[in-house]
Amino acid sequence: DPRYFALFVAAGLLGIAGELAVAWLWRTFFRVPIWTYSYNSVLAGHTSTLNFLPWAIGALLLHTTGRLVGALAGIDIGTDAAVSRAMLVATLAFIVGYIVGWPLRRLTRARTGEFSKPAFAVFCLPIAVVAIALAIFCAPAWPAVMLALSIVGFLTEYGYGRSMSLFFEQGLWTYNHWKIDSGHTSFVTLPLWALGGLYFHFIAVCLGL
Repeated sequence: DPRYFALFVAAGLLGIAGELAVAWLWRTFFRVPIWTYSYNSVLAGHTSTLNFLPWAIGALLLHTTGRLVGALAGIDIGTDAAVSRAMLVATLAFIVGYIVGWPLRRLTRARTGEFSKPAFAVFCLPIAVVAIALAIFCAPAWPAVMLALSIVGFLTEYGYGRSMSLFFEQGLWTYNHWKIDSGHTSFVTLPLWALGGLYFHFIAVCLGL
């Protein structure tokens, strides 16, 4: 099916664009980058030219997870109407969450660019707003879908990064906060994968998958 090839290409490119957006949003809160790439890094180490393939493959896994969990939860997350509504709700909710969170960051150490638990909680506020909004305006089981995407994304990223360390002298990337296994992954990625999983699921459905 050529749509899978389209997803492969789109996810590879949009995955890199997405992680650059996350890195930029992170730097609006915190001075130290969320991650640093070791090989073929570009744009101050925020991404790498090696990332096309893992994003392309990971998108298919995340999309499959979303469809499976959605089916088990009995919600419609695959038709055009349902996805269009969910995409609109998620986009508006994220914008609202960021607008609310931006001034709140000044109540935490993020006001000076420092990382802390309260500051990270405020940074994740838009993701929480997305989950709540999807549950209210689309289907109550959407947060369960996001949770599943978070877990699958977290484990997939760690498994890929850890396995690549067998072939490279350094890890392909290093997380700079709440590190796990020398920075191959981090606890900060769990909420980010909930949002990232939605991102790739929406891309796949928009391509007709």
